[in-house]
Amino acid sequence: MYTASAADPVSDIEKVLPGWKIVWNGIQTNDANYAFIAVDPTGKNFGLAFRGSVPPFGSFSDWDVFANWVLEDLDVAVLRNWPYAQNTGARISEGAHIAFGNIMQMQDSLGSGKSIVDF
Repeated sequence: MYTASAADPVSDIEKVLPGWKIVWNGIQTNDANYAFIAVDPTGKNFGLAFRGSVPPFGSFSDWDVFANWVLEDLDVAVLRNWPYAQNTGARISEGAHIAFGNIMQMQDSLGSGKSIVDF
């Protein structure tokens, strides 16, 4: 089981990472991007998980899934500067740039309402 693809990651994380708890749970975007932040039982170690793709089945019957697949996963010809790198030559694909922007705008569903950056 992959927790980021589970129907209820907040409950299911315990099955794959005993003692871990999701402390920030993003609201899935229209194009199925998703992220969460989890903490281990000591409260000292955090994990950040991204789900940026969904399986291609259903891609032709659900516009949002299709858009994710074509506009993000397959959009690799155009490159964008990666502003978070220390190296000025770092670049990412246009599709990754779109998906990352969606994740950065995501809000917490557990009540804080914070973005991933503000958390």
